[in-house]
Amino acid sequence: MKTFQFGSALIAVLAASSVANAQRYELTGNHVALYNLAGNIRIEAGSGSVTVVEVTKGGRDAERLTVRSSALDGVPTLRVIYPSDEIVASQLERGSNTNLRVDEEGTFGRSRDGRRVNIRSGDRADRDALHAQADLVVRVPANVRVDAHLAVGKITATNVNGELELETSAGDITVSGSRGKVNAESASGDISVTNVEGDLELESASGGITVDGARSTSIHIEVASGSIRVANAQATDVELETASGDIRVTRTRAPTLKAESASGSVRAELDGEIRSVELETASGTAEAVLSAGFAGEVEMETASGSIDVDFPLNVTTQRRNHLRGTVGSGGSARVSLSSASGDVRLLRR
Repeated sequence: MKTFQFGSALIAVLAASSVANAQRYELTGNHVALYNLAGNIRIEAGSGSVTVVEVTKGGRDAERLTVRSSALDGVPTLRVIYPSDEIVASQLERGSNTNLRVDEEGTFGRSRDGRRVNIRSGDRADRDALHAQADLVVRVPANVRVDAHLAVGKITATNVNGELELETSAGDITVSGSRGKVNAESASGDISVTNVEGDLELESASGGITVDGARSTSIHIEVASGSIRVANAQATDVELETASGDIRVTRTRAPTLKAESASGSVRAELDGEIRSVELETASGTAEAVLSAGFAGEVEMETASGSIDVDFPLNVTTQRRNHLRGTVGSGGSARVSLSSASGDVRLLRR
């Protein structure tokens, strides 16, 4: 009897070890793609000439997951295949639920075809669902573009030297130390970008977006519900928009800045050259803080609130809710501040 128990325990340990071990795949080319329904994806700098992907399966039904690695539309693409329309992911918060269509190749978001898959939180008593997820570690050589698509979970990219296209339906995206364009989109989750070089295209339907430390030609950020924070950035063109949330720009050089919130305050503290600054909010304060040497055309308007100017202003037009004039010698620089319901302020650093 004791011998039988020892043998069973040994078999169980070996089975658990087998599930926990990562499977290794290689993708060759200067553009690769990844698709995974549940788990986490970690992307980091690699060496050599090929992209290495390590897949670690987890969950009660981990052994039912398979991996395909082949070219789709000419791009080497790794897909984790989930053989069920009902998936329970252990990392989801209770009550979470995500639906999407998955095609026969195991990809999603490329078309409207495919079966409808539901990914939700649950417990082990939920016998009808597939309890499984997969974590991916991606080591990418320099100058390789990586497209990472994740339905539920977190995407993290660190010190990558190449273009990144990152997408998650429910989960956060974090990028740090990258060199190359970053295009990141989350349907429900926060996006954080720190210490990067390259253009930024960031979008979140529900979640805040933070950029701290960026050298770019352009930074474009769009949020449906959440705040936007940009600090220690340098870019020729910055465009920020949120339907519901505050916008804060600090310690930033951006000759051209446009920031708009439908419901929230907008504040921009800018250094260096100013060409065009437009701050607009439907409900909240619109406030620009510029260096003492600023000179240019100023226009400020509020339907319900006060107008404050901390610069010597040569007024050309003044009404109760509208002010126009020039600061210093004028010139081609233009600053426009507007609030439908709130104060507008032009302050001097």
